[in-house]
Amino acid sequence: MELIQNVPITFQQKLSEKLQALPPDKLKTNIEGIDLLTELMEFDEIYASPIITSEELL
Repeated sequence: MELIQNVPITFQQKLSEKLQALPPDKLKTNIEGIDLLTELMEFDEIYASPIITSEELL
């Protein structure tokens, strides 16, 4: 039980907490910026799946 209580906070969890704490106008601005960034980087066109193998990658 102690191990579970001492697990470090993930980057995603920290980001989520910080975004939720922003005033609505700043949150909207940040969401618009993230949307623009993902659009510019064409993240919607990346197709990825996990590599599952028992062999080591060389």
